[in-house]
Amino acid sequence: MTGISVLKSIYKLLVANEDLVAMVDNKMFPLIANENTTFPFIVYQRDSIYAEYTKDWRHSDNINISINIAATTYNQSIEIAELVRTAIEGKRIDNINTIRLISMNEDYLEDTYIQNLQFNVIFDF
Repeated sequence: MTGISVLKSIYKLLVANEDLVAMVDNKMFPLIANENTTFPFIVYQRDSIYAEYTKDWRHSDNINISINIAATTYNQSIEIAELVRTAIEGKRIDNINTIRLISMNEDYLEDTYIQNLQFNVIFDF
């Protein structure tokens, strides 16, 4: 496995958080939510990957991911964002060495409150 598969590990961390699963009713999707999905839900994606090399070959993958939370109320979107951060920041799983929050923004679109959390993940070989 390489950093290309990083979202499999992120998903494991998200579903391991019982409070988060209870809030979103296990509605966590890669790239796009299923049609007719009800609020609240989470969509996650890999934004970029940069391989770091040594003279001997690959050393690590440096990956940026986004986790988007969609909810009908602002407070609910913030509560879920806090749970997402708690579920993955600083955790180690599989070959993931580091997960750090690097940015966050929010939006309101079509009667939906959106929280976008961006993390940097270091995947070691």
